[in-house]
Amino acid sequence: MRLDYYAVPGGALLVEAYALATDHTTLGVDAAVWYPGTGWSGGAEVSREIRRTAAATPIKRADAAGVCALPAEDVLRSLMTRYDLPVEEPLRLTAAEEGVRVYRILCTGELSPDGLVNLTMIWPMTLRDDPRVLGSARYELGGDEYLWDLRRVGPAGLWAVDVTAVGDGASLGALLEHLRAGVRDQGLIPVAITRFR
Repeated sequence: MRLDYYAVPGGALLVEAYALATDHTTLGVDAAVWYPGTGWSGGAEVSREIRRTAAATPIKRADAAGVCALPAEDVLRSLMTRYDLPVEEPLRLTAAEEGVRVYRILCTGELSPDGLVNLTMIWPMTLRDDPRVLGSARYELGGDEYLWDLRRVGPAGLWAVDVTAVGDGASLGALLEHLRAGVRDQGLIPVAITRFR
């Protein structure tokens, strides 16, 4: 998985990589953190905390390089400790549901001011006149069909991209990463990728 970078209060920098199961759900988040004066250390607890408080700002590697001297990516990965996420089995498929998988990319934080408009350009998403479902999209690739909704869920500050995949899902992993990266680039903090069925 690609590395994600976050500016953290106190002038710190958090670097993360998602650890995924074979079905593309999240096993955990590997993280390293840099603090002024103390340098690099494992960042599992900081990773857990930003998902609770949303107190971090997603940034690009070029911007992260302005916070501190960045080691090579393989060195950063060697410094990481893992924030484990609970692993749950998806609901058992019935015969009528074979070939259908439903995923949720859960996020916290807030979209940037232009985030929603930007997502309509990054994704083939149509805005919805609905207070809970902000936009919907449909995409076909290699005989597979993907549908997803961007929605508000639960308390204020929680978001989800709910994805339905129909077909053998050969490109599912790449699509989920594209969607996760898209919302992160627009200001949200991805919490986990879970599977409903």
